[in-house]
Amino acid sequence: MPLRSLRLRLLASAAAAIFLALGVAGFGLDLLFERHIERREALSMEAKARELLGTLRLDEGGKPFVGTPPSDNRFSEPAGGLYWQVTAAAGQEHSPSLWDQSLPAAPDAPRDHWRVRRIPGPFEQGLLVIERMVRPDRSGRAVLVQVATDDSALIDAQREFGREMVGS
Repeated sequence: MPLRSLRLRLLASAAAAIFLALGVAGFGLDLLFERHIERREALSMEAKARELLGTLRLDEGGKPFVGTPPSDNRFSEPAGGLYWQVTAAAGQEHSPSLWDQSLPAAPDAPRDHWRVRRIPGPFEQGLLVIERMVRPDRSGRAVLVQVATDDSALIDAQREFGREMVGS
């Protein structure tokens, strides 16, 4: 078949369109998977945050304190990969896992829902964090509540999914 053959040009165009469509679909699936695992992890952290909120109080000076910290052992282990922090104008309290570090404050955190974002964290970890402003008592003083997890497992899962998808 000569190179100017209509059949050959149509075949080449169809092959290029198929490869382009596969690339776009792969990118879309990768993005959907990333959002899915991020949503699942955020829901897990929200459950831990509700456990934290159940015992969150402010002392007379407005400093937050947590009566009973969440039960997950990673909150107790220094650099354990799971962190909580409550911050008010009068001070802050955080999980033992943060050791001598702290999470960056977000004064623009929403009051009506949990915001999910990625931030650089302590111990050279990237973190997925949920945060929200709450009023734990009738005083009306706002407290920033943050729960964060090391995002390396999420990134590893996404890379593994991408490798398996390329192979398929």
